[in-house]
Amino acid sequence: MTTTTKVKPNSIVQYRGGGQDGCFWEWNYAYYNKKGEFINIIATGYKGCTTEEQLLEVVDDDFTDIFELDTDGEIERFGKLTPISHLLAVGFKMDELEIEVKLTAVCDVCGATVNVVECSGEGQHGVGGIVSECDEIICNDCHCSGTCAYCGEYCGSEELHEDTGYCKGEYGCHKRHGHK
Repeated sequence: MTTTTKVKPNSIVQYRGGGQDGCFWEWNYAYYNKKGEFINIIATGYKGCTTEEQLLEVVDDDFTDIFELDTDGEIERFGKLTPISHLLAVGFKMDELEIEVKLTAVCDVCGATVNVVECSGEGQHGVGGIVSECDEIICNDCHCSGTCAYCGEYCGSEELHEDTGYCKGEYGCHKRHGHK
């Protein structure tokens, strides 16, 4: 197969890689740094691309998206279109590899735009097979202020008792530990 697409430097390529047990495919990611060098971010299953040659064979596929990260608009588009668990995984991997691009997301609690490595995913639920996804992305400040001081579970600040900082409710830490 001959490819017609040249990926620009400072771009993330999101493509359909091979799935794990129970999944036919899942999103995979590669990055081209500012020098135009290929960097594998996430490559899974039988169609994961660990080399540039493999990636260029699929980059013109209808199920591929390229995010050119030279503008805030493209970083924002990546943050909005990418599943939360994947956004976090890509952000943390890029941070681990010391890639200078800072991926951002909007906190679902306070609305602030923050670096994804300063966030957590909450509200995990199944989406078929063995895959799970998060309902919300929450910045560290909101996560900390909404976490029970006793059990360490995130429940949101409105669900914490104002005197103890323990989670409320019939089975919450506040009531279970002798508080009214």
